[in-house]
Amino acid sequence: MAAHGLTRFMSTVRSGARGRARLPRGRLWIAILGLLGSLAIAAAVAGDTRSHRGALAVGDQLAECRTDPDGHCWVKHSLSVAPTRVQVTPLRTKNDQPYQLSVVPGSERVDRFQVRAVLPDGQPNSSSMIRFSWTYDDPPISQPRASTTVAPTTAPTAAPTSSASPPASNPARVCDTAELNAGPTTPPTGAVAIAAGDNSAVDFGRAGTTYWFASGTHTLGSDQFSQITPGDGATFVGAPGAVLDGRRINRYAFTQHAKNVTIRYLTIRGFVAPNDEGVVNHDSGNGWLIEHNTITGNEGAALMAGAGQRVLRNCLKDNGQYGMNAFQAGNGITGLVVDGNEFVGNNTGDWETKNPGCGCTGAMKFWAVNGATVRNNWIHNNHGSGVWADTNNNDFLVENNLIEGNDGMGIFYEISYNAIIRGNTLRNNAWVVGREFANRGDNFPIGAIYLSEAGGDSRLPARTASIDITANIFENNWGGVVAWENADRFCNSPVSVTADCTLVVGPQNLAKCSQPAIATEPLFSDCRWKTQHLDIHHNKFVFDPAKVAGGCAVAYCGRSALFANFGTVPNWSPYKARAVQELITFKNDNKWHDNTYVGPWQFVPYETGRVMALAQWQTAPYSQDAGSSG
Repeated sequence: MAAHGLTRFMSTVRSGARGRARLPRGRLWIAILGLLGSLAIAAAVAGDTRSHRGALAVGDQLAECRTDPDGHCWVKHSLSVAPTRVQVTPLRTKNDQPYQLSVVPGSERVDRFQVRAVLPDGQPNSSSMIRFSWTYDDPPISQPRASTTVAPTTAPTAAPTSSASPPASNPARVCDTAELNAGPTTPPTGAVAIAAGDNSAVDFGRAGTTYWFASGTHTLGSDQFSQITPGDGATFVGAPGAVLDGRRINRYAFTQHAKNVTIRYLTIRGFVAPNDEGVVNHDSGNGWLIEHNTITGNEGAALMAGAGQRVLRNCLKDNGQYGMNAFQAGNGITGLVVDGNEFVGNNTGDWETKNPGCGCTGAMKFWAVNGATVRNNWIHNNHGSGVWADTNNNDFLVENNLIEGNDGMGIFYEISYNAIIRGNTLRNNAWVVGREFANRGDNFPIGAIYLSEAGGDSRLPARTASIDITANIFENNWGGVVAWENADRFCNSPVSVTADCTLVVGPQNLAKCSQPAIATEPLFSDCRWKTQHLDIHHNKFVFDPAKVAGGCAVAYCGRSALFANFGTVPNWSPYKARAVQELITFKNDNKWHDNTYVGPWQFVPYETGRVMALAQWQTAPYSQDAGSSG
């Protein structure tokens, strides 16, 4: 696995490749004649559908939008506060296929909410223009029109503590809740009942078998390699109070390559997996369902991941390295879903101190994952970054998460492609890392979202052909959105510590990126992980330096950035001097627009020495944040 740490990116790895086909802009819909009845349309607005976020047209209670591949779309409204108890009703013509429509829980914002359309067979009604009416309980329609940006739904908090206050709605607290202790009190029909105590003699390898763990503590024997090796399609379910305890003797709980294994309602603790290895699904089996478990107090990662894995409503707490390490030998992970979990306090081993620059810490880490959905999670107070995608990831949807109080960046997307980051609240992140930089006088911008050599590329199939960052709320993080590209980091460069090449050249094709071929197109572009096709819009950025624990000097915090370094190495590099700085700043289709800023925000374009206020950032030659206010 590649390793790009919070220390290393400061010095050499502060760092994407592609060209994007832009989808057509949203049409301006004014009326739906023949269907309105007594309803009246007051206004309509056009939207950008490049990421399938939705062509938005809203009258008083009528709407129209284009769904994304998951059947979701955002709908703008003209209220001044978030509506409550929204109800939606499809308006179909005789040529439309039937579908069901619902509001995504927790998506209601001061200027928009999100809906999802599902076909009768349960599949998403994807990439379709849908029309519907909507109603709500409050506020009254006569309220004045709101701004086009999102407002925080809760007041900013002060310093993060060891346990942040749980949110009141989705994403919500999972750890220490009754739902994790709600397994069946008696064995399901046909299940093998496992009594508490020493289970080392139990045959756990029978395919298609359900194993029911009785209340109490279960152990696996005295050998470090005593472990459960499931059969295909096996289910492991705990009664209330069932604990699987490695006693700091056993390395792993569930291992090997069985498919479609289910693990529910267990507390899994005390296993001592080595660094970069995991306790549950140690060998990254495919199709696993990990649901309603508490996985806590282990070394290494609480769990690994395989293709089609679903991680739902778990408490992943106080593990030695990661909550989840999504890596599979051969880079075969697709269709990974991480939904509704709580990740808290992970990296108790403080691995960045033990192994500076390892890039091996935080709530969750993804390596070469092609298709992941990370939604509705509470990711807080981890000793590292919150969501970290590192090395040739593609097609990520990160939405409706509450990410707060993490030592590192809230979201770190590195040498990876094509992501939608929307509807998240990021609060009080990167205070620890930001202060480390400030204390040594390093003015490299530290953001709540850090894009390092990450960008869109239409040649790679995904739900978007950009990095689309929209409808997020940023509250008192060390910084905003920092987009960086290291001129010296490219495929086959000694500065690139990963053993893989870019996805567009081919991960195993490092030798192609050599002189003389790399000096001309297409390899001049394709050998780089390029920060390109960024679309950062309709977010709200709130920053009060006094709310940062210990304060922060404005020379180091409260900044967003779009910049690169002066290229210097290796001696055969075609990217020397200011080539990459010119590309990322002026030529790579990177745009901030229609955002709202509250507080003393500053911006860093081109290189670290250029720091400016919003007004200068909005004017030539940078011309960023059109339509934004602050």
